[in-house]
Amino acid sequence: FIMLVLLVVVLVIAFLVAYVTSYRFTKPVTQMIESIQAFGKPDLNVRMEDSSIREFHDMGIVFNEMADRIEYLITQVYEKEIVAARSQVKYLQAQINPHFLMNTLQQLQTEIVYGNVEESNDIIVDLSKMLRYSLYNYEEIVPIGMELQYIQSYLELFTRKYEGELQVKYEITEEIEGYYMLKMLLQPIVENCIMHAFGENPHGALIKLSVEKKKDEFLFCIEDNGAGMPPETLDQLRYAIDHKIINYEKHFGISNVSARISNPLYGNGAVRIDSHLGNGTYVTIEFQQMEDTDEENNDRR
Repeated sequence: FIMLVLLVVVLVIAFLVAYVTSYRFTKPVTQMIESIQAFGKPDLNVRMEDSSIREFHDMGIVFNEMADRIEYLITQVYEKEIVAARSQVKYLQAQINPHFLMNTLQQLQTEIVYGNVEESNDIIVDLSKMLRYSLYNYEEIVPIGMELQYIQSYLELFTRKYEGELQVKYEITEEIEGYYMLKMLLQPIVENCIMHAFGENPHGALIKLSVEKKKDEFLFCIEDNGAGMPPETLDQLRYAIDHKIINYEKHFGISNVSARISNPLYGNGAVRIDSHLGNGTYVTIEFQQMEDTDEENNDRR
């Protein structure tokens, strides 16, 4: 009888701990989702409340800074600067995509509700790594290893979301140590792989990311086995890349990457793309090696 009572007491305590823990995480997640959904509909003054949990505190700071800067661009920039402003807004959205953030928070909320503590913790860790990279690093030039860590955290969230259906293969050597690259070059390309190559059906999906050092250049290759694209779409995309055309309605990610990498300040890099309908897409990013210093950073700015 005593053992039965003790068992009941333990179960009650376990239930209360699980309930309190779930409520502690669910409340800030719900508030963040509501803030993201409300922003710009039509209120631009929506901001996230502060949280006592460090990771959620960091998320709130990133969202609020992004909202402040977007609001400034919309309300303060003159008509003659609208094109430049749109580019900056799109770049901010590429750094912290509200839809991506909302979907991740909803996934986190689901894991918490079902009591999946380990999964919840992994999501928080990966997301906080991404947010710290965007929040605390304002440099245009970053170590290659740091950019790759960001992409790995980004892809971890998707492989978890698709429950292992999406596989990622890396081929990275130690040659990258000590070298630098433009920040946020890889994320738009990887995002295209997930959204356009696989969509909502990632069964058997594979993304391969490799880095190769060739003399004084680096070659990044991002390959997927997804849907590919028809010849006419590939021709349009190649034309936009070759003529440095940034289309704000479609292909923004890859055309923006191409425009940035081809800047003479960064060694006239290049983006190349090959794709076959039903047989995947292959994107290469090539740029001169950057052995960055504070003095070189100042020269670039």
